Amino acid sequence: MTVIKFCGFTSSLDLEFAASLGVDFVGIVLVKSSKRYVSFQRAKELIDSINGPKKVAVLKNPELSFAKKLLDIGFDFLQLHGSEDISLIEKVGKRRVIKAFGTCEGFKLPDWSYEVFGILLDACEGGGSARLANWSMALEIARAHPRVFLAGGLNPENVSRAIKEVRPFGVDVSSGIESSFGVKDFEKMKSFIRGVAGGISPRAFD
Repeated sequence: MTVIKFCGFTSSLDLEFAASLGVDFVGIVLVKSSKRYVSFQRAKELIDSINGPKKVAVLKNPELSFAKKLLDIGFDFLQLHGSEDISLIEKVGKRRVIKAFGTCEGFKLPDWSYEVFGILLDACEGGGSARLANWSMALEIARAHPRVFLAGGLNPENVSRAIKEVRPFGVDVSSGIESSFGVKDFEKMKSFIRGVAGGISPRAFD
């Protein structure tokens, strides 16, 4: 089964429901410009409230000390959406990083991207735009990279087709399971999981 990452949580109730559904990863946004931003203290409260899913802190160009602090309080991975230098990635630990990239025309993966835990492929406009990633480009990258998370505009209606066309390691969704920014819709969460089950990716068994 393709692994599932639900992102953009601001409520412990939503987070607990996602965990009860058996999702593999949950993401919490600590980027102040995001409409789903939560503070450091709130992020700690949220991850302390659940067991089961891997916990991902979503960041953009963080200070090294802040990034390390998030790992110290219990986050399993850092998902980086900025122009982070490879030296920062090395210092926090490459295997603790999911690096996000926009699928813009002419994009090429840097060589070091094969050393991090995984990469996340989003729309060219970046995270939270609700626009689709370039699935053709994502397919080519997924053929080469062992752990590609496909993001960008996924929802219960299109996730099955996305998995069949791209065959990613995982899928990532935020706005596609919401009733409003940061507020999850329980029925959409359940429908998304059913959609994933309908588009099983052989890559998940590699």
